[in-house]
Amino acid sequence: MKKRILFRALCGLLAFSMLFSFAGCDKGNDESEETSIIEIWEDDSSNAGGSGDSNSGGTSQGAASDGKTSGGKNNSSTVKVDNSEGEKLQPIGNPYGSIPSDVKGSTVKFATWIDHKSNVETAQVIKNFESKTGIKVEIVNVAQSGYMTKLVSMIASNKAPDVFVDNTEFPVSLKIAQPVNNYINSKDSVWSKSHMKYGTINGKIYVVNGENVCWNFVNGLFFNKKVAEENGIKTPYDYRNENNWNWDTMRQYMKDYTSIPGEYYGGYIAVDELAKSAGTSLVKYNNGTFSSGIGDSNLTKAIQVYADIKKNGYMMDSTHHVYLKNGQQGLFTGTSWQLMRSAINWRDTGEDEVKFDIDNFGFIEYPGPKGGKTYAPQCTRGYGICKGSSNPKGAGYFLRWFLDGTNYDFDTVYKKPAVAKEMINRVKAANNKNGYYLDPTQNCMTLVNEKLYSTTIGELKEVDTAQVAAVLSQKSGVCNNAAKKANNLIKSSK
Repeated sequence: MKKRILFRALCGLLAFSMLFSFAGCDKGNDESEETSIIEIWEDDSSNAGGSGDSNSGGTSQGAASDGKTSGGKNNSSTVKVDNSEGEKLQPIGNPYGSIPSDVKGSTVKFATWIDHKSNVETAQVIKNFESKTGIKVEIVNVAQSGYMTKLVSMIASNKAPDVFVDNTEFPVSLKIAQPVNNYINSKDSVWSKSHMKYGTINGKIYVVNGENVCWNFVNGLFFNKKVAEENGIKTPYDYRNENNWNWDTMRQYMKDYTSIPGEYYGGYIAVDELAKSAGTSLVKYNNGTFSSGIGDSNLTKAIQVYADIKKNGYMMDSTHHVYLKNGQQGLFTGTSWQLMRSAINWRDTGEDEVKFDIDNFGFIEYPGPKGGKTYAPQCTRGYGICKGSSNPKGAGYFLRWFLDGTNYDFDTVYKKPAVAKEMINRVKAANNKNGYYLDPTQNCMTLVNEKLYSTTIGELKEVDTAQVAAVLSQKSGVCNNAAKKANNLIKSSK
């Protein structure tokens, strides 16, 4: 058994993405006062996703979803949304055809740590928006660290921006968000259905993301295809082609990769992502209510699988960039973000930049428990309109444009676009078929203590297989408290 080595975790590996169609009837320019009620519904059917091919022109990738969505797990539920005003502003088929005169020529202030006006993926997107709508965009630079706290202060000082980024922080973002119902048309298929359900409370939509935009990251596992094939190792693609890609075969791949002569390791997987692939987490969110996930047998099993892989020496403690570069690491947790041109250079302190050659790698969906239901871990990243916004209507038009994947050029967004497109489309189609799981644990624990989540996950990563159930039981109070804090925040927002 090889020794385990500890390395610094790769920052910025965000948990995931999806593609859902959200169909509705086109009301056109109907000016009636009739209230429009939209039902956001879920379906437990087992229909497969489609071909996974992209549409022409933009960065829209993957097949249309089969309707499965999640605020936690897939389950049948209905959320009613009053969206009559938003429909009038953005009629389907011509969302920018009825921009009010007082909005044209106005400025939308977008608070973000990315300079989207010079960023390679978005510079032209912003220019095209300004040209199309007559609305100007101002980037308000707010550092990612402490972002929510800074926006709370800006709002209190009557300096609120118009658009914010929810970098996987809901429901914490309720402190800065106002409902977007009156400023977007939620019937429009441009919106991600699962994100909309996740970000809706009592019929009020607070956080949205695009159905097919590059900022709705696709989650999966990268693996070293080149080295595996050179050493006669069965790859995750091989297992998937046999309809046999699950936790057991992932473990086998990591074991085989570790057996390569020299210092090779099966890879790095995130323990919380493994739990999500079984549709579970330390804290759950279903139908507007947070609750503890302790006691879910799938949670116990997922952590036991993780502990077993680590105990046998197949697991590195983190993604180590030099090992990736040298082909010594078999697989690792990742997202489509890492395929984008502006993705942060992968490096560790004191090391040269590591060039990630995607031609040598494969990208595959997370496996689930053998014989059980598999879910796709999904990132809860989204966007919204700030409380105190001076231009909420302009913000609504900006969100509609910025989060529409067809406004982006795939070749501009991604490095090696042909390879990236094949990777993303294939994983997205599989994720659509499996259904998505959104994990609110980190967000809820932040309400208790900013370091609570990293501390808790750190402890679970070190647990022995036989101790998992006992350690989880000890975390019951922590998870219940985090869920309670989140539920109280939701109540105060109603």
